[in-house]
Amino acid sequence: FQIDLIYVASEIFETARFYFAYNDLNNLIGRIAHHLGLKFGWDGLSYLIRTEAGHRPQKIVLSREPREIYAFLGYDYARWQIGFETLEEIFSFVASSAYFNPEIYAYNNLNHENRTRNRKRKTYQLFLDWLPEQKDLNCFQFVPDKSIYLIRIHNAFPKANILGQLQDYAHELNLFQLRREKFNGHLLATWTGLKNKALGAMIQAFKQDILTRPEYPAFETYLDLHSEAEIKEDCMTFYIDQRS
Repeated sequence: FQIDLIYVASEIFETARFYFAYNDLNNLIGRIAHHLGLKFGWDGLSYLIRTEAGHRPQKIVLSREPREIYAFLGYDYARWQIGFETLEEIFSFVASSAYFNPEIYAYNNLNHENRTRNRKRKTYQLFLDWLPEQKDLNCFQFVPDKSIYLIRIHNAFPKANILGQLQDYAHELNLFQLRREKFNGHLLATWTGLKNKALGAMIQAFKQDILTRPEYPAFETYLDLHSEAEIKEDCMTFYIDQRS
């Protein structure tokens, strides 16, 4: 026997216990959550924000309540409470959601990480073997643009205020991009001719110098109040002073 011990915070213990119950049940259900633009894991149902711009990722927790999570994903929590005796019962339950689509489980429809992970899971392979034997399975047609589900998500979890949080994040991202356009490693390399460790040291030293001024409680405050030309002038003055 192999026993895996997983440490979780006390406030999400019941959510984790629910998620890990009954073999790979919720791992399989997680594929449906993924195609709705969500992540279902041991810490609940969440919406993840990632950007190519490199700005900080953000996780918006929608719910840690099993009943709420299952209701949104199209499952009967009362049936889960009864329990499952066989894998076939688990598989039938997974397929009971109105959002179910057997095609989303095929290996060629998974990304590399999930494909590699699920190939090692015996239950996942048994589920794939079970699917072709079933008739009249639901086949919900997901759309590639997952943002179409945002209103549905917002209405199901109004306390999470996902639309409001996304708006706040968009504003924050816009500020991040504006600041990066005015001050970044490429610009400083062009201005000073520095590279590698010398460039990194210069950036850190310039930031520290700015933060010694009481009018700038944060470096971002300085960037917001100055144009690229002004920042370049300050940076080059600092650079020349450092060299002399």
